Amino acid sequence: MQALLAANGISGDPYNGGTLTNEFNASWMEIPVALGFRVSIKKGTEVYAGAGISWFSGGLSLQINADEKYVDALTTHADISTLTIIQYATDVGAISDRVDFKAAGLGINYFLGLAQYIDAGVSIFMELYASGTAKTVYSTAFSEDLSKAFTAASSDSLAAQDPQWFKRVAFPIVMRGGQVKIGARYYLPNNI
Repeated sequence: MQALLAANGISGDPYNGGTLTNEFNASWMEIPVALGFRVSIKKGTEVYAGAGISWFSGGLSLQINADEKYVDALTTHADISTLTIIQYATDVGAISDRVDFKAAGLGINYFLGLAQYIDAGVSIFMELYASGTAKTVYSTAFSEDLSKAFTAASSDSLAAQDPQWFKRVAFPIVMRGGQVKIGARYYLPNNI
């Protein structure tokens, strides 16, 4: 690459030592509703199971920080057949931008447990619980600079036709999880 840059009269200095840092965050909340049954397997011991639906809301975000050298290297294409260098998005400079993906929807949940009563209203238990949903969503709109850099980095032909071709991107959001719960339960008396 250095030889190709030199052959085109371009110093390699603007492309050396660029820095990109990303910060990724993801979170979601779940509100489950389920129906189940329990079966006594011996005096004081029960097995229970159930399934239902959960409402999920959440997503992820990506904070992108790229200095000018990194953006220059990212948006420069080398045409090996003609031995030329083409840099798209020359007016972008450094980028500091956040892209968010938000999703909400229904998913499934299910559980299986074992309970041992140690008193009339107290039991110890172990339960397996799982739930989840998935959805492909669009990101928030890109800033003008991020749009130019992303377009140039993905395709030189796109960048030549429309430097801001990418306005946003789609991404699959998967909100799911599993838990193993071990604990104690107290059941309120029926005569309250």
